[in-house]
Amino acid sequence: MPLGQRIDCGEAKYAGVSLHCEADIVQSLQDCLECGFDFLVAPLASSPERRPAPVPQTPGQAPPPPFAPSDMLLSSAQWSSQVVGRVSSWIDLDSPDLALRRDSEVALAQELAWAGHLSQQACILPPPPRGLRCARYARALNHALMTQPNMALWVTLPLAPPAGEEEKEDEAGGSAVAVDPPSAADDPWEWWHLLRCACDHSTRLCVALDVSRLPAEPAEPSLERWRGENLRAVFLDAALFKPNRHGHWVLSKRLQSVLGEAFAYGVQVALTVDGGRCFKNETSREAVPEESSSSSSAPAPSRPVAFASPPSPQVLDLGQREGLKARWEYLSYLFRKAPPAGAGETSAGELGYRDYLQSPLQPLQDNLESQTYETFEADAIKYTSYEEAIARALRDTLLTRARNADGEQAPITPPEYADPSFSLTADDGNAPPCHVRRPPLLPPPCAPEDAEAIVAVVGAGRGPLVAAALSAASKTGVRVHVFAVEKNPNAVLTLQHRHSLDGWAGRVSLVAGDMRDWKPRRQVDVLVSELLGSFGDNELSPECLDGAQSVLREGGICVPQSYASFLAPLSTHKLWTDARGFKEVERFETPYVVRMHRARVLAPPQRVHEFVHPAPQPADNERCASLSFSVDGQGASVCHGFVGYFDTELYGGVRLSIVPETHTPGMNSWFPIYFPVHAPFYVPKDSTIEVTIWRKTSRHKVWYEWLVTSPVPSVIHNPRGRSYYVGL
Repeated sequence: MPLGQRIDCGEAKYAGVSLHCEADIVQSLQDCLECGFDFLVAPLASSPERRPAPVPQTPGQAPPPPFAPSDMLLSSAQWSSQVVGRVSSWIDLDSPDLALRRDSEVALAQELAWAGHLSQQACILPPPPRGLRCARYARALNHALMTQPNMALWVTLPLAPPAGEEEKEDEAGGSAVAVDPPSAADDPWEWWHLLRCACDHSTRLCVALDVSRLPAEPAEPSLERWRGENLRAVFLDAALFKPNRHGHWVLSKRLQSVLGEAFAYGVQVALTVDGGRCFKNETSREAVPEESSSSSSAPAPSRPVAFASPPSPQVLDLGQREGLKARWEYLSYLFRKAPPAGAGETSAGELGYRDYLQSPLQPLQDNLESQTYETFEADAIKYTSYEEAIARALRDTLLTRARNADGEQAPITPPEYADPSFSLTADDGNAPPCHVRRPPLLPPPCAPEDAEAIVAVVGAGRGPLVAAALSAASKTGVRVHVFAVEKNPNAVLTLQHRHSLDGWAGRVSLVAGDMRDWKPRRQVDVLVSELLGSFGDNELSPECLDGAQSVLREGGICVPQSYASFLAPLSTHKLWTDARGFKEVERFETPYVVRMHRARVLAPPQRVHEFVHPAPQPADNERCASLSFSVDGQGASVCHGFVGYFDTELYGGVRLSIVPETHTPGMNSWFPIYFPVHAPFYVPKDSTIEVTIWRKTSRHKVWYEWLVTSPVPSVIHNPRGRSYYVGL
């Protein structure tokens, strides 16, 4: 039973129970499902004890007993979808004891082959017992991935450094580790890095973190370091649930924070139970309300009981202690009250774009489809911001002309606003574009020769910026005439329909053609465009506006008037392996537009380059920037490439941004852009990443090249635009 109906947390809505002992798997699975959980993690072997490798049998000798329960205890569908196998924890492939190594190799092969026989989707493996000394363990994983092509391997690792340090009991439950910062040999992430490199970054090699042990305070436990990794599950000791003062089963604030991160990342949670059976005889209790946010509102049992010490190491009478049902209800409560997993995602449709690689648009070579226009037009924040910027530009145009009429010199740059709170944005700024759900605001009809200001919308598409310009003119009372310039003949057809249906006659003139070839009779006062891409200039905004700039009068205004691109190093196993899946070099030399989800930014973004319009002519649109990023994280990491953003000043202080620190609230027109690298590189703790990125131009195309120079030199990506370019 899912923990809740939320759709933004992916697979995290499914929770499980992990047994570490010999148990009746049929009864345990039944009790697990009836308590609300969705799957059971059970040992593949019948006994947790070490078993010697089989020896050749002599004639007449009885065969050894089976090491695993019969596959006929459950249906094949149950084995495949409701049970996850766990490999025996005694296995030590790197032990100095030759006999133990031999027994471990045989046992691991047996258990993985048995899991494959059961058609299990995943198999849980123990952590490498000897940390970084795990060469044989890594080889065994690589061999298993080759021989079991339909099964994923989840390697269990502790969130905090393993035993060997002094421990103290956390006040709210759970153990915390009081230690100095771990060395590389004691860092579980370093173990994971060795294993995944040995297995060539396989997508079927995953991490399952045990979060029962937390770092000592004041260090805050977090999964942020693992966000870019192939993290699939977290395990939590069921004994860490404690009754609070109200008798409600709760977890400590620190564990609540960790589980909240797991839900946000789409990571499943499994409770670890060191007992034999999962009983279902819980007392009925009231569920937690959806809107509740206090732990005191968590579901309460009829009597406060705790996980007491079991009478024997392998027996834990969960039925007498309210069992798993109370804990499932608390997990459901935490799941339902967790913050939204994706900032800025406003609809279910946007969830499908998470970590999905998309090639950037080719605005001059290709004609956009109606669906693409519709997606862009749904962003009300962008168009209300444009409307406000155009209104300010019209206001300044009239002020400039008034000064000229009085004999004053026209200002070279737009004047500063005396009142920074000046705003013409409608009260319903979060509403859809004006032409979709509200009557358009139209100024009086005005011929070009009679207009106080001429506005040209270049790259008009289906007309949202035309409607924004007319609305801005109506609110400011400026008599305008708008030229809508569009090269896409299909979009021009839509503009023709809107011209007759939306009352544009006498107010708007349609121009079918390339903005760079348009020569109007009268120069324009305000040049408006929405040619920005995820990296600002990656959809040829500089080249297009340079070509159209000749129609702008001296002292005229461009909207946008400037934009800058930003770059930051990124750790993202998901995106890099998706790019590698195409098995083509050019896939690592192509920037991708993508809504980042399972990705970790390793350092704050830095400004790369900037464009200002109108630009001095002839314009030089080539750029080069060398950046140095200081990586000050929780430890070492891996860089899989770089993430790009942009911000822009439309006009008069009206800004739009997709840079995380300054992201425009509610705006979703642009996703970040991902620049992959050929090979992920290791980044030591407190080190520096240095990268140089070029924007290059030729007569027929524009492209980017990028080169990592530290900590590990890379090849130059996309030289001469061999793999990716934007055609002019």
